[in-house]
Amino acid sequence: VGRDSNPGTVTVSMGGVGRNIAHNLRMLGVKVSLLTALGEDPNAGLVTESCQRLGIDLSRALHVPGGTTSSYLFLSDETGDMVLAVSDMDIYEKLTPAYFAHNQGFLNGASLVVADANLPAEALEYLASHCTAPLLVDPVSTVKSEKIRPILGKIHTLKPNRLEAESLSGVKITDRDSARQAAKVLLGTGLQRVFISLGEQGVFAADHEQEDDPERNRRRHIGQERQADAARPLPRRNQRPVAAQQDMPEIKPEPDRQPDDQNERLDAEHGQIGLVYDSPAARKIG
Repeated sequence: VGRDSNPGTVTVSMGGVGRNIAHNLRMLGVKVSLLTALGEDPNAGLVTESCQRLGIDLSRALHVPGGTTSSYLFLSDETGDMVLAVSDMDIYEKLTPAYFAHNQGFLNGASLVVADANLPAEALEYLASHCTAPLLVDPVSTVKSEKIRPILGKIHTLKPNRLEAESLSGVKITDRDSARQAAKVLLGTGLQRVFISLGEQGVFAADHEQEDDPERNRRRHIGQERQADAARPLPRRNQRPVAAQQDMPEIKPEPDRQPDDQNERLDAEHGQIGLVYDSPAARKIG
């Protein structure tokens, strides 16, 4: 009911493009540092606690006195569809070129720097012009992708979705050939690599020497399975497959749970990733 208090369920979770990438990299055992802006509010504490549990370095994060940590409020109806959403990202205007210049030596020593288009345009331009480590950028949305159009030729890798790739390339993506054409246009700007996510159809990946697409991967996988089947000897009569004769332990599925960061903290020695920007707190009301 409009203009009235309505019963519902409120959930709070960590989110945002940058933080989610950092989280996934840690699960892969990569050493990650997150360069972001945190306010002086409860959400900043939630983000800090979560990153500490995951092993994500926040030592270079910008702390803004009196600031409000970025958040996203999502209001859904009874079916889960969005009715209204509000994003509060003003704090990221504090992530200026001067901030990144202060951390330039650290960023240049990273194996990879990941940024997204929630950053101010001037900050993205600074990173593209001064960061000597490979720079990967996620456009975030078609609107925000316009921030990176002027610097496409300075970026090493771009990871747009279908709509963002269409917007930046001017090519309507309807099939594999049009995805290839869009990738060709984007690579023509000076990009080294492009990964176009196509939802359930997978990812179309290309650089200046080769390309890979979901359909090709599917055919390759089927071909590999058929080769493996052809090479596998048939069991003799009255002989069960070897695996069936062995005492096989019962495999029980694990119950759904949140990662136990004490047990899942991964410390494999990989190259350090300097991850720029994050929209830490996502809030859903339904």
